[in-house]
Amino acid sequence: MNAFFIPQFGSMIYTMNGIATRLNLRADAPGTFQGLSAQFSGDGFADMLFDVHVVPSAQFSKWAQDASNVQPALDARSYQQIATPSMKTAPATYRLADPDIFASIVTQKLPPSPGMQAGVKEPRRPRGSPMLGKLTWDAIPFDQPIPMIASGVVALGILAMLGWVVIRGIYRICGGNGSPASTTSASA
Repeated sequence: MNAFFIPQFGSMIYTMNGIATRLNLRADAPGTFQGLSAQFSGDGFADMLFDVHVVPSAQFSKWAQDASNVQPALDARSYQQIATPSMKTAPATYRLADPDIFASIVTQKLPPSPGMQAGVKEPRRPRGSPMLGKLTWDAIPFDQPIPMIASGVVALGILAMLGWVVIRGIYRICGGNGSPASTTSASA
């Protein structure tokens, strides 16, 4: 599973093996925007970034025409190569050789990638310890602004909540007037 996200366009969509999803995006001005995978997905996650170029329709039409003549072609063989786990893969343009390839992928006529293969380094963990998923410290994009901002917001929220609990506790201990509550006993 993964998540396709272009923050400036305000929405994301999850992608899962065997499920077709649709996301309509609208760009109001030309420019280059950074898209990313917003779902931790193992080693190389921090490098799963891409540029989105918003251009006038005539420029897009020319790009689409040029792309329809490039090599390599996107077919079952090249899809299996693309689907194999990899890291830091350069962006590429493929021409569509098989117009039914999307349906073949969604219906799993073309099988999904088998995942990690022999020779791919597994995360280190103490012997006998359970492993939940394959998240490693290397997969956390500490050098990327969006995840770091989100982490900072969460951390600030936690600190604010802890501060509120401490202040509320002090207020109650002080009897609501800022000084420690005193107990007086009346003698008859």
